[in-house]
Amino acid sequence: MVAVDQFAPLGLLIVAGSCLFLLFVWKPGWQLLALMGMYLGVFGLVASIWPLELALVKLVAGWVSVVILGFALVGTGYEAEKGALLSGLIRLLAGLLISLVAISLTPTAKGWLPQVSPEVLIGGIMLLGLGLLQISLTTRILPLILGLLTCLAGFEVLYARLELSVLVTGLLATVNICLALLGAYLLVNMLEVRG
Repeated sequence: MVAVDQFAPLGLLIVAGSCLFLLFVWKPGWQLLALMGMYLGVFGLVASIWPLELALVKLVAGWVSVVILGFALVGTGYEAEKGALLSGLIRLLAGLLISLVAISLTPTAKGWLPQVSPEVLIGGIMLLGLGLLQISLTTRILPLILGLLTCLAGFEVLYARLELSVLVTGLLATVNICLALLGAYLLVNMLEVRG
């Protein structure tokens, strides 16, 4: 059970790309695809710290969350938020600014968490910041749930170095799936009330 250090840079690139894409796109199918990519990047970051078998739990829990949200969207006829190209570009620029802030905070965070690699720190801070940005820019259910899942993924990445416990991993996976179930319930319930 050896962690693979080479996954961290690739995981960071996947996390950054998918989170910025998540901010830019409006269609639910593309948003869920970006969320799947984000969980693949989280797996890469966590696999650089944890054994592969334990890091795989994060990937499976994330993809199960995506499937739950996808099934909720299929039967409801959820309409995507109509956004202009300028609005998407502003979101993308705000996401790039948060990414630069995450990179600039890395030396300070390295003082607090000296055992964590810079790629994992950048990825965790970026996920937390971009998730908070996603939450703050909308009042619609799906983007809110996606923002909450992104924030939770950032916490999981930063917390992975501090605690290597099967019980904590299972608990965080359960929280991911419960958030997705809550989002699915709210999506179905809100659309039934509206329709």
